[in-house]
Amino acid sequence: SIVVCDCATFLAYIYGVRMWPKEQSEETKKRHDFYLGLVYNLCRETIKTYDYIFFTPLEHGYRSDGVRYQKNEEEAQEIGRQIKGFLQSELVPFYEISGTQEERKKKILDIVLKDLPEGA
Repeated sequence: SIVVCDCATFLAYIYGVRMWPKEQSEETKKRHDFYLGLVYNLCRETIKTYDYIFFTPLEHGYRSDGVRYQKNEEEAQEIGRQIKGFLQSELVPFYEISGTQEERKKKILDIVLKDLPEGA
């Protein structure tokens, strides 16, 4: 079976780093570092379970939909840089997929389908 998701578990770490207040007491910082370390370790373990990771950079403008964490295109671009930087720094293999939505879909399907056993 194939599962496709738009929010991988390792993003919890990236968003956790971004969302934590910069100004905090020393005790709160210690707690933050402890919990963020747990999330980081969990993400490092779960990332190994992915067969493919596709990074699709923001290329066609940002549209606020009331659901996304980022508030504007600049913030969305920064989060994209942090995601890509995390994957690179952790030596996680990933595919960077660009193009229109249709081109991206075709590229991803080509990669995934080439590895499926014949008749699957």
